[in-house]
Amino acid sequence: MTYLGTYTNTVQYKKIEGNIAQELIARYDNISGEINMSIANLHNSNSVYVDLYFSKITNSREISYETQATEYSDSIDFTPREETTEDFYIFKNLEITIGNAIILDPTDIYNYRNDIYSLMIKLNTSDGIVQVSLKEDLKQE
Repeated sequence: MTYLGTYTNTVQYKKIEGNIAQELIARYDNISGEINMSIANLHNSNSVYVDLYFSKITNSREISYETQATEYSDSIDFTPREETTEDFYIFKNLEITIGNAIILDPTDIYNYRNDIYSLMIKLNTSDGIVQVSLKEDLKQE
């Protein structure tokens, strides 16, 4: 894959807590695909199990606005947006023990289409806590 333009390195630090999937690199972020990352376990007494994966939206239904007449008034129905995703795991349930970290370089996280996929992380427990250091090459226009 060839990338046009120049790139500059930027480092982000993110603290991830709980077991809700969180986006590390959003779809359409302007990156070259070269990613270095470390994930450190910050929990004082337990190992943490981590999922790192690419997520692709496969089906999206736009918000619909329908006017519903009732005998009392007219109202607008704001139907929420529904999305389904397809996930592709780099690793799933990887154990990071107390006081340790995993370090990933560009050979561990292969180049991917950032216009299609987001890079996601999810921890296994609600009291899990990690720090992610993420170096990515941002494209300069």
